[in-house]
Amino acid sequence: MIETDMEKFEDFIEVYDNVVSPEFCEQAIAHYTALEHTRRAYSRQEAEDADPLKKSGGISFLTDNPNIQRFDVTGEILHEFHNASANCYTQYASKFGILDKMNLTMNHNVQLQKTPRTGGYHVWHCEHGGVSVASRAIFCQLYLTTIEEGGETEFLYQSKRINSVQGRLLLCPAGYTHTHRGNPPLKGDKFTINSWIEFI
Repeated sequence: MIETDMEKFEDFIEVYDNVVSPEFCEQAIAHYTALEHTRRAYSRQEAEDADPLKKSGGISFLTDNPNIQRFDVTGEILHEFHNASANCYTQYASKFGILDKMNLTMNHNVQLQKTPRTGGYHVWHCEHGGVSVASRAIFCQLYLTTIEEGGETEFLYQSKRINSVQGRLLLCPAGYTHTHRGNPPLKGDKFTINSWIEFI
């Protein structure tokens, strides 16, 4: 029988601050801007055939697949993001011990995303809402910008909002229990790096 400490299981939403440096965040934002200027950043509709309500914002897919051409800086960003996510996931898994018994790995589909002021996707959703994404177990979101007003990741059933703070990493379950939305940033553009830890 698994022994549990119920205080550990408040909501399964964990936040880790200062997991990357401000310099890394600025480098990633500059990289997105370079991709946008060379038309390698796409609207959500172009990139994902997304819900029409995902009207604003842009996204670029970073990959460590050597067969796909990329800027050298992409590899640096991926390496640091993966390291930060893995370090935080180690802490997360130690808190929720059952994860140590599962076969999980970091998804290599990493999204570098821009949400302009008042933009974004504000509809309640979860991260494995279909067959194509059913392997997602844990959602990882790294905030690259501090947003002073708005821009929170809001969780419906947990009645909780996570502020966008530069260098902060959010981990939470990908399922319907953690239905969430991105609130519009009201002061400035919001940048994030998003990925998932998946079943293999």
